[in-house]
Amino acid sequence: APGSLSVGAKPQCRIYIDGRDTGKYTPQRDIELGPGKHSITLINNDLGIRETFSVTIRSGQPEKLIKTFE
Repeated sequence: APGSLSVGAKPQCRIYIDGRDTGKYTPQRDIELGPGKHSITLINNDLGIRETFSVTIRSGQPEKLIKTFE
């Protein structure tokens, strides 16, 4: 069963998951992802932000990623 990821960032960033553009911006709640490790990249080109983080999704469990770049 999939788990879910909520992503927040200040300032707002575009969300890439496993190298793919989701077309979504922070904040996002309950993005459904399969269990296992995923690479989350937050990008704000206007402010020169490009950071990648690793998250582990557990089956049926919510996970949160909150980052502040200010």
